[in-house]
Parts: sequence; C-alpha cells; structure tokens
Amino acid sequence: MRNTIKCFGVIALVTVIGFSFSACDTGNGGGGTGGNTDGNTTVTLIDVTPSGSPTTTELLLRFSQSISGLSASDITLSGVSGVSKGSLNILDGLVPPDTGGGTEPDTMVPPEGRNTRNSETTYALGVSGFTAGGSLNVAVAKSGFTISGSPKTVSITHGGGSGSGAAALLGNWRSNNSYTLNFTSATSVTYGYPGFGTQNYSVNGNTIIFAGGAGGTASFSVSGNTLTVSNPTGTLAAAVASGSPFTRQ
Repeated sequence: MRNTIKCFGVIALVTVIGFSFSACDTGNGGGGTGGNTDGNTTVTLIDVTPSGSPTTTELLLRFSQSISGLSASDITLSGVSGVSKGSLNILDGLVPPDTGGGTEPDTMVPPEGRNTRNSETTYALGVSGFTAGGSLNVAVAKSGFTISGSPKTVSITHGGGSGSGAAALLGNWRSNNSYTLNFTSATSVTYGYPGFGTQNYSVNGNTIIFAGGAGGTASFSVSGNTLTVSNPTGTLAAAVASGSPFTRQ
C-alpha cells in the first residue's frame, strides 16, 4: 500500500514539473514586430523616384507598407544645396503593381496609394529651393518603426540656372496672375495665356526674341527660381511681361 502511495506521489510530481516547463516557453511566437527585439515594426523603403521635368518637383517614396503618422519632418534630405521639403501625401492610385513575372513595365494602379496585391504604399514629398541638380540622400526615421533600406541616394535635376541664355529659361514657370510659361526647348515656348499657345523664340544675351511680327522682344533675368521679364516690345512680349515675375514650378 505504501509503495502504491509513493508511486502516485512520484507521478503527481512529474506532472507538476511538466506543466511548469510548458508555462516557461521563451519563444518569440506572435508579437508582429518583424523579428525585432526592440518592439519596433520593420518597414522597408523599397525605392525613391524623383518626379518632374526638367526640374524635380517631388520624390515618390515607396514602402512595403504604410507608416502610421509619417510626416515630412520624419524625412531628412541632404547632399544638394538649398533643397527644402514641401508637404507629404499618400498617393491615391499611383503605386507600381507587382506584375509577378518581373518583365512588364510598372503601371500606376488604385486604390488609396496601395498596391492591390500587397500592402505597398507610396508617399509623395514635394521638393524645391535648389538651383542645381545633384545626388540627393533621402533618409527616413519614425518612432516605433525600423526603416530598412534607408537611406537611399537619387539624382535630382534642375532645368536651368541663374543668369542669362536659353539654358536658364528651360522649365515651367507660373506668373503672379496664374498664367504659365513653359520653355520646353531652346526654341519653343508655350504660354498659357488665351490666344498665344506655343510659339518659337530665340535668345540673345538677356533678351527673348519671340518669332512673328506681333511677338516682339523682352529683357529677362533668372535668379534661383524667379524669372523677371521687362521692357517688352510687341504684343506677346507685353503679355508675358505683364505676368512678371514668374516662379519656377
């Protein structure tokens, strides 16, 4: 009888020890932190694509998923003098889809800035203030997240520079009365003013010469992102000068 009691006692003790080991599981099951021991959520910065021609006006940042509360202040730009950040927005319907085969070109698809086949999310960050292109470093840091793939380096462009000559004019400009002046090449300009449209032009020093008898001439100067047009002769030149100064877009 005593042996039987001892036997039951041993069995009970072994059972208690077994439950104790089961309760002490030290594995990392669940948690949803992407394998991080610091509790952060891991998100990958897949790529950064400059947008805008001939001058870059925004950066498209594509992430593996959305980042709650991400703002422009969480993004650091360096490497290009004068560059400044604008607003940050999630793009609606502008995300390259996963085509599967990897050979088809990317196209832009909805909805809500997210790829329809996965959780990729693209943000658009406005950029301005620089007067010359170059290699731009883009770094992202957000509390509660580990950003894999950051920083990225991309090339941004600037369509013109300060001074005179056709190269300084290249690009799209907007006047103080909201009309646009788009110098698409060294010989063609489109003026978004009723009755003018696309015209041929040439440059001699700091003088724009608009083709045609009613075109006329005007003096110009470019300083950073500001185009000033003055001293017009002729109908088109006078219309352009009436919108001066223009701001590079």
